[in-house]
Amino acid sequence: ALDQIVDKYKVPVYMHYSEFDFLTNTDKNGSQKFKQYGLTPVTSRVSPQKIDEGSMEIESFKFKVIHTPGHSPGSLSFIFDDFAVVGDTLFKQGIGRTDLYK
Repeated sequence: ALDQIVDKYKVPVYMHYSEFDFLTNTDKNGSQKFKQYGLTPVTSRVSPQKIDEGSMEIESFKFKVIHTPGHSPGSLSFIFDDFAVVGDTLFKQGIGRTDLYK
């Protein structure tokens, strides 16, 4: 769906460099396993922009980017003044699995 979102909304994609190949490598993104269910593995033609640790500003949003590998090698957390967006780094009563991409 990433390609369709980029095409429809004309938005850039930012990723940690360690996951760029997840877009085209079906073994790394896990979608190779879709074949056993008769589904097509997923790849993307999107060319992501590299995001680095440090301070960022997008429109009126100012935040800090922290590389938090574990669930995946390129997991990122976004730290704002009053909250944090941690994605799959934390789950209720646990952490994200770290074995899926190996």
